[in-house]
Amino acid sequence: MKVATMPRKRTRMPTRAKTAKAHAKAADKTEEKEANVPRKTSKRKAPPPSGPKGYFESKKVSAKVKNQAEPTLQLQLINDQRVRTILSQLPMRHTTERANLLHSYESKYAEWNTQLWCGYNLLMYGVGSKKGLLEGFAASTPEDDGPVVIVNGYFARLSLKEVVFKVVAALGVGSEEELGCLTIASLLRRAKKAGKDPDAGRCYLLINNIDGPSLRNSEAQSVLAELAESGAVRMMATIDHVNAPLLWDKKLLARFNWLWNMTPTFEPYEKETENLPPLIAGVTKERQFRGSASVLNSLTQTCRDVFRILAELTQEAGEGITFSKLYNKCREDFCVSTEMMLRGHLTEFTDHELMHTKKVASAGGGLMS
Repeated sequence: MKVATMPRKRTRMPTRAKTAKAHAKAADKTEEKEANVPRKTSKRKAPPPSGPKGYFESKKVSAKVKNQAEPTLQLQLINDQRVRTILSQLPMRHTTERANLLHSYESKYAEWNTQLWCGYNLLMYGVGSKKGLLEGFAASTPEDDGPVVIVNGYFARLSLKEVVFKVVAALGVGSEEELGCLTIASLLRRAKKAGKDPDAGRCYLLINNIDGPSLRNSEAQSVLAELAESGAVRMMATIDHVNAPLLWDKKLLARFNWLWNMTPTFEPYEKETENLPPLIAGVTKERQFRGSASVLNSLTQTCRDVFRILAELTQEAGEGITFSKLYNKCREDFCVSTEMMLRGHLTEFTDHELMHTKKVASAGGGLMS
């Protein structure tokens, strides 16, 4: 039986030339498509010019950014008195618990008094105002043990000489007229002499906020340490700032001879915060407060004393003070010895915009405020 076979078709393989033409046509089509589609071109910022021109160009950019940010900062803020009024209207919580806690410390008054008689000084720390705690302890001290001197360290206009004067006057080592003419060093010598005399009087010195703004310097702490180690003063102090222990080095700690007592009261700091800056201030005022604080911190202690005297006299006068009045007061406090030194300090205050002057004919020159 014969089987018929179908003839095979021969397939020709494409040549290299045809393959190259096909690839070329495909590439042309792709280029045509890309030509019709718009390309996204990246805009590169030109580098800023160098030299003086680049400096002024950068200033222009920063000024534009500042002007754009100012509208967001111009908020309608309420004044500080309104804020304090709103806070005072809030309901007081845990009144009974705080009163019981303060009442529980009364059982420790006798123990604290014994520690003071043994030569130690007491340092109270913890959350809350301890003004009521010191007043309660002062009321519990026997009259035969001596008078009690209470000092509020949070008071911005507190004078160190006035503190030493009151303590030495309470010891009964001289009349007030006699002691008022003495310097701080002479008053301290009187206190040390009274401490060595067993028949001399003794007194209690209770300092609320020994870390207050007016006592937060090395001179004040050194003077208080001399009173504490004199032997005639029984000192009891409180601290509220978290960095208050940084006020004392090893030598000062040894002179104070503290016994640390944790006495939290959780009472609000009403009196302690009366002299603080406003709670809410505008952007410009806030910058002025921060700038003034940084400038005062960078000045010397003598320069800060002159500024303090200037502020106190200006507050008393209401309008301003004359140069002669400021010079006499600074010379009494041994801050300056010549008018040239005082004028140098005043020039520095004026340059930093801490003080303003104006010419007044009736004042014989001008007023400073």
